[in-house]
Amino acid sequence: MRSLLPKTYYPFFARFRHPSAIQEKAARPLLDGKSALLVSATASGKTEAFIAPLMERYFSALRGGQQHVLLVCPTRALVNDAARRLQAPLKACGLELRRRTSDASENPVDQPAALWITTPEGLDSLLCRHARWLSNTAAVVLDEIHLLYGTPRGTQALCLLERLDWVCRALQKPLPQRVGATATAGRPEDIAESFLGKDAQVLEETGRRQLRAHYHEWIDFDNLRDTLADLSKGHKVLLFASSRAEAEEAATSLRGLPPFGSHVYVHHSSLSRQLRLKAEQSFLRQSCALMCSTTTMEVGVDVGDIDWVVLLHPPEDRLGFVQRVGRSGRRGAPAQVVACFRQPGERMRYQYFLERAHSPSLSTGAAPPHESVVVQQSLSLLFQNPRKTIQAAAVLGRLPSELAGHWDEEALEKSLQKLVEGKWLLESGPGYTPSPRLEAAYRRGQMHANIGSLQQKQVEIREAFSGRVLGTVEADRRGRIPSRITLGGHTQKLRQDYKQKNVLAKAETGPQGEVTIPGGGPAAPIELESSQDFAEWLGLGPRCLLSGPQGNLLGHFLGSSWGQIFARHLSQNYPGQVFYADAYVVAWQGSFVDEVWNRDALWGCMEKFAPAIRQSLQLGRWFGYLPKSKQRRELRQQLRWDWVERVWLNSPIRPVSGESAAGLKEFLRRDTELAVAGFFPISTEDL
Repeated sequence: MRSLLPKTYYPFFARFRHPSAIQEKAARPLLDGKSALLVSATASGKTEAFIAPLMERYFSALRGGQQHVLLVCPTRALVNDAARRLQAPLKACGLELRRRTSDASENPVDQPAALWITTPEGLDSLLCRHARWLSNTAAVVLDEIHLLYGTPRGTQALCLLERLDWVCRALQKPLPQRVGATATAGRPEDIAESFLGKDAQVLEETGRRQLRAHYHEWIDFDNLRDTLADLSKGHKVLLFASSRAEAEEAATSLRGLPPFGSHVYVHHSSLSRQLRLKAEQSFLRQSCALMCSTTTMEVGVDVGDIDWVVLLHPPEDRLGFVQRVGRSGRRGAPAQVVACFRQPGERMRYQYFLERAHSPSLSTGAAPPHESVVVQQSLSLLFQNPRKTIQAAAVLGRLPSELAGHWDEEALEKSLQKLVEGKWLLESGPGYTPSPRLEAAYRRGQMHANIGSLQQKQVEIREAFSGRVLGTVEADRRGRIPSRITLGGHTQKLRQDYKQKNVLAKAETGPQGEVTIPGGGPAAPIELESSQDFAEWLGLGPRCLLSGPQGNLLGHFLGSSWGQIFARHLSQNYPGQVFYADAYVVAWQGSFVDEVWNRDALWGCMEKFAPAIRQSLQLGRWFGYLPKSKQRRELRQQLRWDWVERVWLNSPIRPVSGESAAGLKEFLRRDTELAVAGFFPISTEDL
């Protein structure tokens, strides 16, 4: 590799004893200008594997300022971490690095650099404001690409890549080389073809890390503290919570007690950048510390050697499990996890994760695109046009093939008209121009996202004494904020300065009363493919039935969204009956009626109830501006109705008994009303 990378080898690889397998595998294809997806375990040097060859290939143009490379990361935390780690080797090469996020909005025209690191929203902003500058992009890299696949942000990334290519073609510039990287791609070939093109290579390092699990039956945080204290001394622990509220609660409960004392930190997206960076740096310096985090620490952020990962809940899928557990035991040591479980079914899911960690994922077809992204991209394209106008035909011509085939000018006109009704656009002759509402959102950088909700109002919290930003809190519909909030594991008393329109915070040390903890929206849903893969591991898929004198337990394994639909479906067909529904099973009292589960019945309940659960489907903030026909189509696509109709409904409902029955019953939570009603657990003599 020294001969292949004469300019970049020593700055990037001198600190390693030798290049890793993925670094050696990726060098030649990337130097030859190939598009490629790099798949390798956490801490295997993927960042150096793609950055060093790209810097080498375009070195002269990068150093001369004629071109640049874009690195697109899924989170601001990862942007900041990548910038910190790459600053020194790039400087040794004589190359500059800059960031483009809401944390660091640097101007690429005034501040040239060889490498720009941004997020999908940052790339959207650059296309609006600096499209001509982007035509000089030599390569674009999508890091942790698995976090984009199948999401509204992933569809947005596809649109942005198409728009970037369109700008390059219009200015007669070469198309950028495309590269992706991930540690946990379930279907790397599908991801590579979708984001990087049909000719993209998959460069996969198949070496597998050893995973070790310590099971912990959850009681409370005192009980968890005892377990953590029993681990080896001098250890660093990364704890993953399912929400910001739970991360704050964990930090508040465990701070000041052994084994971590005061070295307990919090990391989530409601904290300000300064507090997140302070938590990362403090955790990095300590030899024995605890970081309580949401998914913001799941990928890439380098906080040193982590000895153990704690999971307060099983992740939604096994790829998420591998990603989180892989943060521990770096530099060749086994990955170690404390797997907390409250129910036997949760422990069974951990066992499934461990046994199937490196198995091929079950595929039910390519992930469908999120069509609501077209609405947001219409607004973004408007600002890319120097005249600030847009027409349906222009939007249609810039959509990627995955979306263009589902749209026509008539449907786009309907969406644009709904944006006029929503006071985002103004009609101007044959086209549309921005309204004052949209101009304000553009200035604040609020129109580039496809996550969250337009109704969510995040209010900035400032420290009363210094004025520094601590984080954000969500206001209610009337704009009111709570009187107290926990941020970074510390309780703050809030007051609203209506004159300056600020929310000021003062730390509280005395009796605190009722405290609000920042919410994070609904938990990530368990997808259909993950649930069906689990059913296959159990030997119960695609669906099975356990019947007894007191009721029925149907193992549907269609995921969280279908579980919510089935809950409504059962309450409609069995009014007044006790029932239970989740991502894997539904249970109800009364007889089993085939007509309740046939095609027409399920089609009807999906059409009726899917709109009510659309928030849990994570359809993006612009979904409501789609035409009604498009909304129905996207709901069906995201619920994978075609697969349900073709495969699930045509599979026999398999009766289960014995061990299979015992396993299926483990997924009924013991604290549900079913147990109170005497419905479950079903005893052997009931069967």
